[in-house]
Amino acid sequence: MAAAGYEPPANGVATRNNSYCSIFGRAAMGPSAEDGHATLVAAQLAQMQLNEATAPGLSCWQERRSALLARRDDNQAEGTVRADLPTHLFVLVHGNNGHPTDFDVVAAALVAQFPPGSIAILQSNVNMRQKTRAGIAQCGHRLALEILTWLLTFRVPDTSSPRRLSMLGHSFGGLIARHCLPFLLHTLSAMHIQPTSFVTLCTPHLGSRKPGGSLPRVFSKWLVHRILLTQRLYGQTGLDLLVLGTSTDQATLEAMSAPDSVYVRALAAFEHRTAVGLATGDHLVAHAASTISLSCADETNLAPKGMWSWAVEHNDFAPAHLSLAPPLPTPLELEHRVECVPQLHDGYIADARRRIAFTKSMLTGLQSVGWRRMHLHIRAPLQHWLKLHNWPLAIRQAPLAEPSSKAFVALLASTLAVDHGIAGLDSTKTDV
Repeated sequence: MAAAGYEPPANGVATRNNSYCSIFGRAAMGPSAEDGHATLVAAQLAQMQLNEATAPGLSCWQERRSALLARRDDNQAEGTVRADLPTHLFVLVHGNNGHPTDFDVVAAALVAQFPPGSIAILQSNVNMRQKTRAGIAQCGHRLALEILTWLLTFRVPDTSSPRRLSMLGHSFGGLIARHCLPFLLHTLSAMHIQPTSFVTLCTPHLGSRKPGGSLPRVFSKWLVHRILLTQRLYGQTGLDLLVLGTSTDQATLEAMSAPDSVYVRALAAFEHRTAVGLATGDHLVAHAASTISLSCADETNLAPKGMWSWAVEHNDFAPAHLSLAPPLPTPLELEHRVECVPQLHDGYIADARRRIAFTKSMLTGLQSVGWRRMHLHIRAPLQHWLKLHNWPLAIRQAPLAEPSSKAFVALLASTLAVDHGIAGLDSTKTDV
């Protein structure tokens, strides 16, 4: 499952080290889950200590190793009994300044789709609120350790059939989820867990850098960049979203988008990858960034006339998914050649609407693995548009918006049930 010959990232840049990977391979075959994972953590610590740039991430891994060793001793002394690992596992990751409860509606919809007792859901809580300011890498380390800790609370039966794990990230949470993946794959393999579906909702995969141009766009660029560079508001996360590196280290988002990086290879381990974005109305994340495309969506709102209506365009879904709801609009045509896009004066390129600027390599690197896409069109009163970024989660919406947003959540949950090989217990179809 892991890329042979590549080690988990220490500073965001993949390097070759066959002996390092062999350590991870032996750990996966260790006598106990705690022993195996303790070896993984020790190897990661040894690698991180070679690079001063990774110092901010050391403490959480050191604390994790100490906790693992203590827990192993306690389990041996008390004979702790653990529950069997459920068949279907989900990890839900909230966005910037978010809270685990942001995914409550989604979690409830997922539970409704699976047989009782067959599903376990982790709503991540290690990066809540202001902790998201620590940046993609630090938050990714925390999430990886949280997931590994959670998985080790279960027992894997000796004759177990493969389990399935899917991850959903909203907004900045999608970037955190992407960063943590390389740290999980060896443990998932050892526990016979198949990475199944990786879903991002309104995630700025290409960053939040503005292109400038006309006077209004120049002002918008100055304002957005000034806000993201304000340490008290965004911290390291603001620098990451602006795709800013240092003289010695590549920007985190660029490193995570390289096609031969451990991050993209970890994404490729999932059977399905789905990018969900708002075609119009998301004031925080551009459609191009959320759908990893040049955003050639029609400016026309395809949602039916009326208050709080919605429609979804889609790409690359199998017939089994398309049967979940009434016929959907014609898929968007996204196959535009990147080479035809003019470069900006600073070497970046812009999407069709000039909402964000990014490097061609970031776009093509992420597109090197296949993505399914959902493009959401929402018709809403103007005074509520500031809430549309959270609409796919059905949180903090006006009362009139709840039926439409919950209908989308139900459709998303049904899609994930199909990914997991479940027809879905809740067969109610919602008009879109």
